[in-house]
Amino acid sequence: MKKIFTLMVAAAMVFAGCKSEAGEDDGNNSGTNPDVPSLSVVPSGIPVPASGGSYDFAIASKTIWSTAITTGAAWCRISPTVGTGDATGQITVDRNTVAEARAATITFTAGALTCTTTVTQAADNPALSVDKTTINAVKAAGSYTIAVTSNTTWTVSDNADWCTV
Repeated sequence: MKKIFTLMVAAAMVFAGCKSEAGEDDGNNSGTNPDVPSLSVVPSGIPVPASGGSYDFAIASKTIWSTAITTGAAWCRISPTVGTGDATGQITVDRNTVAEARAATITFTAGALTCTTTVTQAADNPALSVDKTTINAVKAAGSYTIAVTSNTTWTVSDNADWCTV
C-alpha cells in the first residue's frame, strides 16, 4: 500500500507542471489513449550552483514537441530542442560570474500542451579588486588611474580634502 501511494504522489508531481494552451490542466496529459496528445517533463525545476553544470531531463510525449528558453538567457542551453515522442536530453548552464542569482524558464510545447522547467542559478560570491592599493603622489598636481575589477556594483570615495575621485 505504501509503494502504491508513493507511486501515485510521484506521478502527480510529474504531471503537475503541464497545461493546455488555454492554461488549464489537461486531464489527458497522462492518459493511455494513443490518439490523445500528451506531454510531461521531469524535472519541473532545476537548482544550479554558481559554477553551472549539465543536467538531464526526460520528456514523455505522444507527438512532436519543441522547446524555447526565456529571452536573454544565453547562459542556459538545451539539447535537443525538438523531437517526437519520449526522449531524454540535457540542459547546460554556464558559470554565473555575477553576484546576482538568475533564472530561466524552459517551455516544452507539444501541440496545445505546454510544460515548463525553471532553472534557477545561485549568485557568484561578490568580488572586488584594485590594481593599486597605494599611490605615491608627487608634489605637483596630477591624475592617477586605478583599475577596478568586480562582479557587483561598487562605489568609490575619498577621505582627504586635497584628493578627489
